[in-house]
Order: sequence, then structure tokens, then C-alpha cells
Amino acid sequence: MDASLSILILCFNHEKFIAQCLDSILSQKTNYVFELHVFDDCSSDNTREILKEYQANFPELVKLSLRRTRVGAKKNFIRGFNSLTSKYICYIDGDDYWVSKNKIEAQLRFLEEHEECVATASNTALVDTTGKQTGLLIERPYKERHGIIDLIDGSTYFHSSSILYRNIFKHGLPKSQSHPLAGDWFLSMLFAEHGQIHYINEVMSAYRINPKGIWNSLSELERQIHNIDGMAAYDRLFKHKYQQHFTRIWWACDDILRNKKRIKTISYLKLFFLKNSIHIPKNPSYSKRLISAFLYSLFFNFEFISTIFNKLSNYFGARSLNKNKFIFVCL
Repeated sequence: MDASLSILILCFNHEKFIAQCLDSILSQKTNYVFELHVFDDCSSDNTREILKEYQANFPELVKLSLRRTRVGAKKNFIRGFNSLTSKYICYIDGDDYWVSKNKIEAQLRFLEEHEECVATASNTALVDTTGKQTGLLIERPYKERHGIIDLIDGSTYFHSSSILYRNIFKHGLPKSQSHPLAGDWFLSMLFAEHGQIHYINEVMSAYRINPKGIWNSLSELERQIHNIDGMAAYDRLFKHKYQQHFTRIWWACDDILRNKKRIKTISYLKLFFLKNSIHIPKNPSYSKRLISAFLYSLFFNFEFISTIFNKLSNYFGARSLNKNKFIFVCL
């Protein structure tokens, strides 16, 4: 019997957590047929050995893709997601897990009965590396139905571990998903263009917060700037179809620029030009907005390349690299 649901599990050095992730899926109480597609991005710890044990115990359910060389989280996700062929799909990182044994049953039943919805999501518990709950992702009342505008304006956000999608991209995700800033928030927007996302007011998944992770290692200011760059990228990826709703970028930039002492000069200039590229009454001139958009892109790339250089310098040693030559070659 063909599976109704394909579940993608993305792994990289998750030996401490992958068993809990897999057990939370395999313990689901459901009448629907599902299968697990595990994509491991060349883990260097004991993750692969654990995965092979699960495949041996559940050969009909667990399908492994073990990479010989690391491709990175983005490529691993896209290759994995595009391989899913069932009517319904979802994905979860190997260090997260499900907390409700009825997650599959409740979400699939709902989508089967509501064709107007393209996905269904739930609340998510926030846990630390020991599994202790530290809070909830959604702490205020949410309405039941959400559209793309709710995602763009920031009133809605669901963690990837909580969402179950109708498989509307069976021929592969749009190329826009390959953009380095296009994450799970943008993925939800892509789906929300084709239908509503239903919210179940119940905690069904857990997101493990790793203090050593890339996101959690950033300061609050760095996170704000990253989110602004993400919104600007999403506006372009949607070809400015929703630019009226992406005007929140202007206010986000303005909020940071008010206190320029706390921000680096290059970041200040980047956000200054981005703010002046937004199509609002304060920026009426099309030519000025076009020039500002170009200059924002220029400073964004310069900042990005500088960040790469700094990381390479830390890895190889500052004396072995010349920053000016490095940036010149990259540009």
C-alpha cells in the first residue's frame, strides 16, 4: 500500500537526539500509512550507526540516504524534500521531535476533510539540549486559519516540526527556495499562496534550542538584521507581488537606524539604503528607490563577503589571507 504521508528527517551529527526523534514518529497512533525518509548530511559522529539500526528494525518504514560528502543543510533539505512523493509531506530536524502521538492522525484527517487548506500546524514546545521545556513558541491566542499575508506581516509563524503539508510541489520546489535566506518561513509562504494553513491549538512538536547553533549564537541585533535581510529577499523572490505588505521592512530598518551607535558602519549603510528602496509615500521617487536598492545589494554582498573572510581568517590564521585582495576577487 502506498504511503499517505512521507516524513523527511534531516540529520547532521545528531547522535544524542536522533533516537528520540525517530521514536516519536514510530510511536504515532494512526490508521494512515506513512514512511520515513532520512537524509544524513555526512555525520561524523555515531548518527549513521543509529540510523542503520532503525532501518534494520523497521525496513519497510525507514529509508536512508547517507551522503559520502557533506552538501550543507540547504542542499540536503532541497534534495530530501524533492524526493517525497506521497499525497502529504512533512519534515523535521533530527534533534527535534513530536510530543503528541496523535499528530499524524489529527492533521491528516483534517486535511482530508478540508480541501481549501494546504497545510496544518500546531504549537511547539521549546526545549533545551537536556529535553527540559523552557517555553512555548506560540504564547498568545492564534486564529484557526492563516494566509500568506499573515506570514508576511509577522502575525503568524509556525515551526517546521509542527507543520504537515499537502504535497503540491511534486515536480520539485521552486528555484526560489534555493536562495540562502529562504528558510522555513518562506516555505510556508510558498504553500500559503495556494491555500490556507490551519492551526491546531495543541502542543504537538518540540524544538530543541542549541546554544551553539548559528541562530542562537547571534545577538538580538544580529537576528533583527538577518530577519530584515530575509524579508527583503522574500519580497524580491515574490517579484514584489506583495510589496504593500512587505513595507514593514521600512519600519524595521528605521527602528534600528535610530540608534546608530550600536551598529557597524557597513550595516548602517546597508539598512539605510534598504529603507530608502521601499515603495512607500516617504520614498516617492522611483529612480531613487532603484538606486537605493542597488546600493543595498552592494553593501549586502560586501558585508556577506567580509563575514566569510573573517570566518576563514579564524580558521586559517589572519596572516595567511589578505582581506582587500579576497574581497576584490569575490566582487
